[in-house]
Amino acid sequence: MTTAETLGGFDTGRVVSRAIGVLRRNLLGFLSLSALLVGVPGVALAYLNTRVADQNSPTDISPETWGFWGASMVVALFGGILLKGAVTHGALADLGGKPAPFGENVSRGLDDSLMLLALGVLTTLGIMVGLVLLVIPGVMLAMVWSMVIPVRVSERLNVLDSIARSRELTRGRRGEIFGLAAVYSIAQAVIAWLAGLVATALGNEPFALLIQPAIEVVAGVIGAVGIVSIYCELRWSQEGAPADSLAAVFD
Repeated sequence: MTTAETLGGFDTGRVVSRAIGVLRRNLLGFLSLSALLVGVPGVALAYLNTRVADQNSPTDISPETWGFWGASMVVALFGGILLKGAVTHGALADLGGKPAPFGENVSRGLDDSLMLLALGVLTTLGIMVGLVLLVIPGVMLAMVWSMVIPVRVSERLNVLDSIARSRELTRGRRGEIFGLAAVYSIAQAVIAWLAGLVATALGNEPFALLIQPAIEVVAGVIGAVGIVSIYCELRWSQEGAPADSLAAVFD
């Protein structure tokens, strides 16, 4: 039976290098997708949150503002799911040696959006319960289920099978996945903190409204591509080089 050890094991350097390669080849298209699906609703929410914070009480806020705020929340949620599906498809196609056109990525993201929404709801609820009961189980579940999106997009499994497949793929490699996730999260937090300091120092309201959505636009792309790169590394280390099988998905 083929093992991770005979195939060379999990290599974090290879994960990072692969992700950088995908980003270099697709950066403009992925950022455009993220700006449309995450940035626009993010700016709307930032503006509305400022409007809401300026009121003395919730009764001072007009029904139109509440409605727009709720609609922006829904659009932001759906946009984030669509972005993950679209970028995951594009990154997998790229790694399989296929072109990843903008329109096709969006179309495939839409096709998978309901399934990805169901996956997101189930896994998020489970992780939240784990975090509430005791932090460590929640973190472990986040690592166990971290591959559900690329599994769904690449292997076309249903919700429960995608969750089971993610658990299988991450077995024995959750420490490495946690390390990569921790570095990414810390870097994102530090950048957001520094950007907040700059926004406060400048006292520029438009800049303050745009900076957090801009960070989310970039972070969303990097995070999605990073997950795909980890998924490919898991496939490679356990089952052999995945490029041929990935390419077959998009025939």
